[in-house]
Amino acid sequence: MRHLLLALLAAALAPALASAQEAAATPAPAAQQEAAPLVEEKATDAMFPTWIQHGKGEKAVKHHLAGLGVRKKTIFRVKVYAFGFYFDAATAAEKLRPMLGRKLKTMMKDRKLDEVLLDDSFGKTIRLVMARTVDAEDMAEAFEDSLKSRIKKATAKLDETKQKAANDALAKFRGYFKDPAKEDQVLEFTWLPGGRLLTTIDGKPAPEIKNEHLCRALFHVYLGDDPISEDGKENILKGLDAALKAGKPASK
Repeated sequence: MRHLLLALLAAALAPALASAQEAAATPAPAAQQEAAPLVEEKATDAMFPTWIQHGKGEKAVKHHLAGLGVRKKTIFRVKVYAFGFYFDAATAAEKLRPMLGRKLKTMMKDRKLDEVLLDDSFGKTIRLVMARTVDAEDMAEAFEDSLKSRIKKATAKLDETKQKAANDALAKFRGYFKDPAKEDQVLEFTWLPGGRLLTTIDGKPAPEIKNEHLCRALFHVYLGDDPISEDGKENILKGLDAALKAGKPASK
């Protein structure tokens, strides 16, 4: 089943990579674009579109699904949510392709690959589908606990102004979780170039936050050296590898 999922993702990405320049220059209006096919995360039965569109008209950009994972909590391995990682294939291909195509264990230990995955130059999205209901305070604390230490480490050598800006951005992000995250609810976090974080909760967009340190900390949770799901990161790396082998982006 995992091989079938990789094949489906690679097939979905091949046209995007083969026409990278054309897609970036003249994307089709949203109204003319077909609905994205869905794939299932088997452990939770959550459904994920194979791509997500950001923007409209000529500014529309597709982020393509690379892999799925599950966030589990406590010694009982309770499933909290399923997640999918999406990326702007046309923009990311040039940087990612040289880092992929190796043994999975090697790629999992490669901190330079982590840096490329967490690069600000291409758009990326993490989509969560809740497998159970989590109350607002627990959700807010979980994100803060995961992000605060990462931001502190990343900004340790920066001046106080930049440290404060990062911490203020985290406080604003924490404030988005005022209601329980209910079972089957969808949350999306999109990192666009320029340190722009777009958050959508249950279909409702929250105000944009512009802070690259917050963006990097959030995506480091899933893509960094200590991911919340080893299996999830492995699936993402395998999906990226399969996708970039499936098509060759137009040369620039």
